[in-house]
Amino acid sequence: PATDDKVLADWNGMVIGGLATAGRLLPEPLFVERAVAAAEAVLSHLRRSDGVLLHSWRQGRDGVAAFLSDYAFLVRGLLALDRATSDERWLEAAIDLTEEQIDRLADPLGGFFNAAEGDDLLVRPKEIVDGALPAANAVACLDLLELAERTREGSWRERAEATLRAFASQVEQRPEGARMMAVAVARAGGTEGAEARESPSGTPMQARAAQAVEAHLGLAAPDADGWRSFELDLKIGEGLHLNAHPASLDFLVPPEVSASDLELDDVVYPEGEPLEASFAERPIAVYRGEVRIEGRLRGEGELHLAYQACSEHGCLPVVRIDLPVGSSA
Repeated sequence: PATDDKVLADWNGMVIGGLATAGRLLPEPLFVERAVAAAEAVLSHLRRSDGVLLHSWRQGRDGVAAFLSDYAFLVRGLLALDRATSDERWLEAAIDLTEEQIDRLADPLGGFFNAAEGDDLLVRPKEIVDGALPAANAVACLDLLELAERTREGSWRERAEATLRAFASQVEQRPEGARMMAVAVARAGGTEGAEARESPSGTPMQARAAQAVEAHLGLAAPDADGWRSFELDLKIGEGLHLNAHPASLDFLVPPEVSASDLELDDVVYPEGEPLEASFAERPIAVYRGEVRIEGRLRGEGELHLAYQACSEHGCLPVVRIDLPVGSSA
């Protein structure tokens, strides 16, 4: 039978993301290895002579230049691969592709066109309605929000919020057809957070987010190899919760411990308790009150905690706490 054996950037991006996430959570190293191999192949072959990403490739023959869906889903896959491997090249590739996406497809009024400008195009649509796949503008917005969290660069969040504002009226008019964009709104911090950030004095919301959790780091004496056990105790504000790690749904933001100039190992997150949520068919797992994250570290540097506190009405902006770790002497 005839076989469609072309390689597509967007479909491979979805597979890379699925394999990387499954490999990280199960855990199953083979899945992550397959995701790495696919990412290396796509980034190697699906490039035009001038370096621009291609939509498709088959047996050495290039297809047309990439569409928004290619950038959005491939970047999403690379970000998942970065979480699964901690290999900096995947985050760097995601940043490079997003910058290229902005250069080729960004609308100055907010959001992204489906395709680059060309003589054969009468119009350049910007769609946010979900079909067989989630809307590319919504996925691109989620990518921008995640890049903002990973890099702490405010320009990524500004671009994401400009996208949300550009499509706000369409989401209000057709919420059932724009569910993934609604997910992006939730990821950005909910309606309450979005309104606060649009005003010049968006400080109160950020301040409330920073005060939502008290964190205390306890360190044990080092062993013969210099490893120290740590206990990171979190006290979550009344009426708030954190999503458990791993998160029950892909768009929820769980607490994440990382490190700079430190070796980090054996990080253990507690089990969450069930919470009925209007947006989920089943209860989601959350942390309330006081919880403890444990692990081991070695060296001097900083331990980082990223979290997003939520209530029944919405979520606050993502916060990162930096905890200095000094000499073990």
